[in-house]
Amino acid sequence: MDGATNGVAYARDNAIVVSDVYSRQTSKPNDARIKEIEATPEFKAYNEAWLAAEEAGDEETLNRIDEEWEKSELGAEYNNLLNTNRVQVSAVGRPNANMKSTLIHEIQHLVQDIEGFAKGGNPSMFNRSTDQTTMEKWAGLIENLVGAKDENGEVYTIESAAREYLRLAQEELDGLPLEEKIRHKGDFEVEDLAALSKIVNSGNIEETVKRLHEESTKPHLSAEETYRRLAGETEARNASARMEMSPEERRQKLLSETEDVAREDQIVLRDALGGESYDRAQAAELKTESGKSIEEAANSELLTAPDGSTALGYIDADTAAAIGSFEGEIQANVGALRHTEKQGHGKEIRNAGYNVQSFMIDVLNNWTEIREGNDNSLWLVRPLEDRHGGVAAIKLDNKKDGVY
Repeated sequence: MDGATNGVAYARDNAIVVSDVYSRQTSKPNDARIKEIEATPEFKAYNEAWLAAEEAGDEETLNRIDEEWEKSELGAEYNNLLNTNRVQVSAVGRPNANMKSTLIHEIQHLVQDIEGFAKGGNPSMFNRSTDQTTMEKWAGLIENLVGAKDENGEVYTIESAAREYLRLAQEELDGLPLEEKIRHKGDFEVEDLAALSKIVNSGNIEETVKRLHEESTKPHLSAEETYRRLAGETEARNASARMEMSPEERRQKLLSETEDVAREDQIVLRDALGGESYDRAQAAELKTESGKSIEEAANSELLTAPDGSTALGYIDADTAAAIGSFEGEIQANVGALRHTEKQGHGKEIRNAGYNVQSFMIDVLNNWTEIREGNDNSLWLVRPLEDRHGGVAAIKLDNKKDGVY
């Protein structure tokens, strides 16, 4: 593809599927009414005013707009509808006992949401980023080349080794048409070129390579095992497991005695804006540029990745050429997180097994396609590993040259 198209504009990992952009919707009994409210002049005025105040960094106006909307009859109805969900369980091929067990499991997740208990999730939340693992691979290869001599007898340093690998990758791939480049299999593939570009353009090649190498040596739980250890999933499985116990048996056995994951091994998934998914050894969260907590920071303050960079993602030159846009960092501010919650998407995101932060991190690191919306907007899209074939998507703002 030589530019943006109506449908998929760019795809990674050979995933080229022409389809209009769409977002995964959770099941709500009042979807039609929600859409009606979102089409009203009142809602549109609220949304436009909120965005304008957020862009201006006007905290006082933002708070006033939110307060007025929430106090209005339409705003109160809208927020109430967004907080209403239903559980759907397919009966096809399920014995009655399995249906009952599944229903109790899912109802427990709703209780967690209502009561603010530790959440459940899904395995796809914990898949390690392809970008990250590819960068870690090249960090190791770069370090292995250090000390060897080039054809001129010069000894490779970390920086010169990284630049040499990037040069070789560009030499192999740069002359290829985009679709052929995406499918190319050789010493270097398009993911390698992107990873090496990020390393070389990181600002401090030596520090980046050392950090990536250290990260690659840390033990990582599999996505399935991490999911299994979630406190919310353990609790929901336990609720199902205890359903056949008599009241007396439940009184005699503590919850911890029938849990299939020991308390000390459970992973707590918090869903607040400043929340995190962690098991003490694998904490990963967005931070703010000033170091303030997300709750304390101004809406205009940029979020930073765990490594301190404001680049939460990157559109490289090849991708930019494919979508007819510019090369640049993907940044987000605190207001983006808050706005996501205010517009009700936070609940949809949590129902898909994320919190707002983990959703943002996952999509920005694991997107496989860039799709074009009906309004010519660009969306980073990450397929979800569920039976519904849904996707997670983030809209890119390309109004500021050089930064998304």
